[in-house]
Amino acid sequence: AVPDDFVVTDTLYSVWSPLYVFARLLGGVDSGLLSPHGLHTLYATLVVWIPRTLWESKPDGWGRDLAWFIDPVAAGSTTQSEAALAPAEFLWSFGYVGLAIAIPVLGIGLAVIDRGLRRCTDLQQDPGRGAPVAVAWIIVATSLLSLWWTGSFTFWSRALMQLIAVAALVGLGGFAEKLLTKSAPPKKRAE
Repeated sequence: AVPDDFVVTDTLYSVWSPLYVFARLLGGVDSGLLSPHGLHTLYATLVVWIPRTLWESKPDGWGRDLAWFIDPVAAGSTTQSEAALAPAEFLWSFGYVGLAIAIPVLGIGLAVIDRGLRRCTDLQQDPGRGAPVAVAWIIVATSLLSLWWTGSFTFWSRALMQLIAVAALVGLGGFAEKLLTKSAPPKKRAE
């Protein structure tokens, strides 16, 4: 068990802290200090892109909730957030039952991403459509480490930012292509 008065003096804390936080959550469930929070973390993830200036009472992300659980004094005086492993998010949401739920949910998610990546090879016939789709699947796949190490909030906030940039580039490319085809002289017919 991790002692409650554990002092963090390691400069690499953010590297190993998800393991420490997961251990603290397990201890919280064992001791009864942590009760299931339901789908709160998923809800906070879904509304991550709504600016706080438009919605002041917007729910905090899971990392901020973890900071309040781990060290309420520090969380009250800073904007500190914490991270824990993806299974820990299921533990936070549903207690020990969440750990059992995490296995098929994460497995299905990985299968969907794997299928998407494999289908990218079929899209090579259409480079105009295939390349952006492949880039999108690669972004999601390479963001899996964020999902595993920090949970859904960080995963989606980072991956969505990159996917929006790809979509904007694809949109600009399509717009530029239309402009160029309109201004190009018509092709002469072969006689």
